[in-house]
Amino acid sequence: MTRFRIPRGGRFWEAPLHTPDLLAAAHMVTLHVRAFEFSRDEKHLEQAQYWALMGIPFVYLRDECPNMPYSTVPMFGASERENPVWFGTSQPWCGCVYAYSIALLGKYDKSFDWLKIARGILHAAESVQFDNGPYIGCLPDGFSLETQEPISWKVNPAPLVALRRLLDTSHDGCSVIHDRSIRVVSPFPAKLTHDGVIVEGVPEGLKFQLLINGSQVANAQGNKEGRIFVPIK
Repeated sequence: MTRFRIPRGGRFWEAPLHTPDLLAAAHMVTLHVRAFEFSRDEKHLEQAQYWALMGIPFVYLRDECPNMPYSTVPMFGASERENPVWFGTSQPWCGCVYAYSIALLGKYDKSFDWLKIARGILHAAESVQFDNGPYIGCLPDGFSLETQEPISWKVNPAPLVALRRLLDTSHDGCSVIHDRSIRVVSPFPAKLTHDGVIVEGVPEGLKFQLLINGSQVANAQGNKEGRIFVPIK
């Protein structure tokens, strides 16, 4: 992946691999933020910043029509499906995935207001949710800024919900790790050692639990360092 400087390949199922796309930038940001959390190697933080900036051109920062500010174009090119080019058509779920990644970055990088961009994308996505009918709450797969109409499928709003939870509570989701004999589910990024689990990014004083092999529960609490060791019996 270090051979590439333009985000490509994130939408492999419907776009040529050379097509720049937002999802690839989002995945690269998340990858390097997680790598930084475990290694504390500043090079990973620099790479996360780079790929976050590579995602900015996909975000509309103009206000020429309703629902335009902070809406996101998923790729700079054509789809192999029915849609031609995506210019002028936003894809809210893809934007939420990118916003989630830069919100993670915003915890560590204060050189740019990543959280402002992330929250703007959140609000843009919420503004086009279906507000009535059998698909209420869902996101349109695409939204035409020209006609102000949703396009194509109704999409599970999970990326939007995860983004709002992250912005409002500072953490969201879970980390699943396993080897041949043990499987651990944690609400924060975690990694296995020979006798336990190291959990990263836990707010000080916050009580939480790890689920081990689907049956054993280990209680833990965040400390000042935000990095704790939980032994596994």
